[in-house]
Amino acid sequence: MQDLRLVLVVFGGLAIVGLLIHGMWSSRKNKRYSAKDKPLGTIAPIKSRSRDDEEDGIDGFDEDGIGQVRIISRRQSDDEPKAAPVAKSRGFSMPRFKSADEGEKLRKREPVMDVENQQDEEVAPVLAAVPKVWRDVYFINVMARTGHELDGQVLLAVFKRLGFRFGEMDIFHRHLEADGQGDVLFSVVNMVKPGTFNPARMTHFSTPGVSLFMQLPHAGRAEAHLKLMLQAAEKLASDMDGLLMDADRNPLTEETLHQYCEELRAYDNQ
Repeated sequence: MQDLRLVLVVFGGLAIVGLLIHGMWSSRKNKRYSAKDKPLGTIAPIKSRSRDDEEDGIDGFDEDGIGQVRIISRRQSDDEPKAAPVAKSRGFSMPRFKSADEGEKLRKREPVMDVENQQDEEVAPVLAAVPKVWRDVYFINVMARTGHELDGQVLLAVFKRLGFRFGEMDIFHRHLEADGQGDVLFSVVNMVKPGTFNPARMTHFSTPGVSLFMQLPHAGRAEAHLKLMLQAAEKLASDMDGLLMDADRNPLTEETLHQYCEELRAYDNQ
């Protein structure tokens, strides 16, 4: 009976020792596998324990022998230069210069004109100057035939019918209005110096001819008023049995009249 007890005690002791050894071996094996399975980047460095920590029971390790994981925040050092804020705007970015001198040179440059924005602006066309082809005064002479003179009394009556009014410089004028109102369109002078008339003595007056003239600058359409002056000259020549002559006292031709009209048309269109 005692031998049986002794055998059981021995076997029980061996079983306990075996369990202890198996437990220690299993614990070490689990530690190695746990360290291998975790990535290196997530394992924080293990601090060495001091005696004070051991005495206080603070070791910083779990039951598997792994230290506490630390979260390391990336804080910007005060010594590191902070990046300047970038201006955010549509279609614009802040210029970057290699040096401060380069930026200063660019700021001192003359501004560049924006050609694209100027395309929408209307540019007034430059009109070329019209060359002067007209004369200062246009003449149409009415002369009596050779050996004859224009009678003053008949001449005065024709002047009145054509709307001429005696006025400034002692000559007759054709105004814009038939009653003598408005601007002077053209005038008529005596071909004999001093070129004046005396309405009170027209009964005893005669002359070899009269000159109708239109002077520039002129109010209104000069070409139209030249044609009106031509009509008056033709009426005078018809009633006085006279002849139409140009400024040089040569017979008035269609070519000369056409040239007069072309010149005055250019004057009106300037």
